[in-house]
Amino acid sequence: MAQSGSLTDFDSSVETFFVAGGTLRPTVPSYIERNADRELFDALTRSEFCYVLDTRQMGKSSMMARAASRLRREWKCHVVVIDLTSIGQNLAVDQWYDALTSDVGRQLDLEDEIEDFIDTHPELRPVDRWVKTLRKVVLEETEDHPVVIFFDEIDYVRSLPFAGEFFGEIRQFYNLRPVDPRLDRLTFCFLGVSTPNDLISDEATSPFHVGSRIEITDFSLTDASVLLSGFRVDPQTARKTLERVFYWTDGHPYLTQRLCRAVVSSGARVEPAEVDRLCDALFLAPGVRNQNDNLRFVASRFLAPGVDATAILDLYREVRRGNTVLDDGSHPFADTLRLSGLAKLVDGRFHVRNEIYRRVFDEKWIAGNMPKQE
Repeated sequence: MAQSGSLTDFDSSVETFFVAGGTLRPTVPSYIERNADRELFDALTRSEFCYVLDTRQMGKSSMMARAASRLRREWKCHVVVIDLTSIGQNLAVDQWYDALTSDVGRQLDLEDEIEDFIDTHPELRPVDRWVKTLRKVVLEETEDHPVVIFFDEIDYVRSLPFAGEFFGEIRQFYNLRPVDPRLDRLTFCFLGVSTPNDLISDEATSPFHVGSRIEITDFSLTDASVLLSGFRVDPQTARKTLERVFYWTDGHPYLTQRLCRAVVSSGARVEPAEVDRLCDALFLAPGVRNQNDNLRFVASRFLAPGVDATAILDLYREVRRGNTVLDDGSHPFADTLRLSGLAKLVDGRFHVRNEIYRRVFDEKWIAGNMPKQE
């Protein structure tokens, strides 16, 4: 049995129920289904272009994996999942599009057909090879079944000099549906940490202006009831323990799974008091803010080069003090605040996301990172 308080090594005898970090497999028992799961699946089965853009560790990739599995199983759909981080950014335009095309061919078992098509059309520009491969090979070889292509980590496209061209061609697949009905079978979904305007602001070419935005939210306590069995104690104790976890995390996906996993793996008694002790050790102790990946990311969004640190910290201070800050387009740094994950919207008004963040990113942190005034 692991010693009480051990946070670095989980007891190997404890069955892995809670999963903190990374993409959850669709079959894991601790997966929590939210409204966004149902909305995404329904929209894709209607052949709608979709996008899920939010802060890190909100479960976007896990939701994508679950949707992909369900699409294959229930809709007999061909699914391609492209992680843009695996392709990279320091590539020439032809290398980048060829990598996309190669991913599609491998996942749909159409590598030979795609290679033959490319070999017989050497005159095509890189973007045209990509587009015509989808239209002339993928749609013709998939026997009238729907095709859904997920692009995960779509924000990696932002720095590419040909990003506008890429998004414009995706938009064209939608625009051409009335004249080419086969394109109704081809649907795209984007996921990442960004806003549509950060990626492309031209309404005439942006696929986001014809797509369906899927809002992803923190877990509700009701949704999270599937986690109760993971504590392996009587139902009343499990409920009180989970409620105490929610006191700290307010349903933040990563923080909730991480704290629950620590509770069952510490070797101590599962109870609300143990939640408090472990939360302090995991997230609130001195120096943890610079070690925990989630907390580092939140801070990095505020202190990134090019961000007006004074303005964003002042905005967060107003939110933290309980003053009304609306997401009505009146503040230029509202998107930065939201994508940091530090605040969330409740009825159109920003609130500090949870008690962990409130205590870690306190007034002392704000003052310590405020640029010195002349």
